[in-house]
Amino acid sequence: MPKKILLALDGSENAERALPWVKRYAGSQKAQVVLFRAVDTEHLKRLFIPGKLREASDYLLRIEKDLDYAGLPTKMVVHEGKPARAIVRTAVEEGCELILLATRGGSKVKRWIMGGVTEQVLRMSPIPVLSQAEVNARVEAS
Repeated sequence: MPKKILLALDGSENAERALPWVKRYAGSQKAQVVLFRAVDTEHLKRLFIPGKLREASDYLLRIEKDLDYAGLPTKMVVHEGKPARAIVRTAVEEGCELILLATRGGSKVKRWIMGGVTEQVLRMSPIPVLSQAEVNARVEAS
């Protein structure tokens, strides 16, 4: 069982479907959950970046309170950058043993051309990745 799990969130309800699972999985070992959110600032004007970073932190703070209440140690991390690269880099830097993330359901054409964030993380990560499809299968099996 991992002692440190990176939970990548994008602010969507779909991503939050992993919360009950991470509580159950991390809770048995009291694994630390690194709550992560990437803010892609490539197309933002510099003026708006601090506000977007603050929004991301506020969002993770709400999730952190929920996990703290469940008795799980947490840490919040917000980084600027492309989500897939930022997720993998942060997981490695934090010493995580598992990355958990949900697919967001973007356009099929965009995913085919560029690859969705989940697909990119799966290709780049030296750390095991558990995606939404696997999470759903495990939740249904239990």
